[in-house]
Amino acid sequence: MKITIDGKSATVPERTSIGGLLLKKGISGQVAIVKVNGRARPETYVINEGEKVEIIKVVFGG
Repeated sequence: MKITIDGKSATVPERTSIGGLLLKKGISGQVAIVKVNGRARPETYVINEGEKVEIIKVVFGG
């Protein structure tokens, strides 16, 4: 199915969860916040066709 990830068109398998997407991209859920259509969603959220996903990596330290 087609979705948008960080402003770029992407194709992912049906029933892909946010956790699965992060795993595929090699990003730990502990260092990222994921918004779907502008709302923060948990890793268990299943992404639907046409949704806009934004992955925000959190930086720790000082």
